[in-house]
Amino acid sequence: MNKIIDILTDIIYPKRCVFCGDVYDEHTICDECLKKMPRTYCHPILPMVAKKGNKLYLKCIVSPLYYGDIVRSAILALKFYKRYAAAEPLAVMMSDAVLGNYHYSDVDMIIPVPLSRFRKNKRTYNQSEMLATELSKLIGVPVNAEILFKIKNTKAQSTIKKKSKRMKNIKNVYKVKNSELIKDKNILLVDDVVTTGATLNECAKVLVEAGAAKVVAVAAAQSCR
Repeated sequence: MNKIIDILTDIIYPKRCVFCGDVYDEHTICDECLKKMPRTYCHPILPMVAKKGNKLYLKCIVSPLYYGDIVRSAILALKFYKRYAAAEPLAVMMSDAVLGNYHYSDVDMIIPVPLSRFRKNKRTYNQSEMLATELSKLIGVPVNAEILFKIKNTKAQSTIKKKSKRMKNIKNVYKVKNSELIKDKNILLVDDVVTTGATLNECAKVLVEAGAAKVVAVAAAQSCR
């Protein structure tokens, strides 16, 4: 009976590639999209925020993909259109980036970059938290979304072109609660896209000042802008 239900479900709601939408019954990403993925080969990123002479609180940032073409479409679908299925394949590639780098070998906890209360209420979910949850399953490190909070609603970083204004936009907008949970811990920050690194570095600053021993980060994609 269950087998019949599964067959009928596949007919009515066929499995589709989360990137292009074509019917594909083997994995969540079809072979064609897999070939088109603009990969970074997971080299550590030197954030623009560091090149500007600002103090870098992050020990390392890695990202498996460039933010372009189908990757951009998938992340926007996850972020704004509730395409939750995109989180898992993106997290798989993020896990490859993390597990292949010694900076990440001693991580104690995963923390997603938070949204402001206003934005989360409007969107009803945090895409970075979804990525963090999937990543947690893959690398066996617990995720905690109740430690780092965004206490002020700001303009979306993607709408700000000037790098100095991007850094100013997120200054002093993050706060740590339950700091005893991160004391002397090595933290892995998770975000969907990294551009200048300003957001991740500001989050890392707050975590380090609250007692974290080390903060590293992974983003699903990096923008070349």
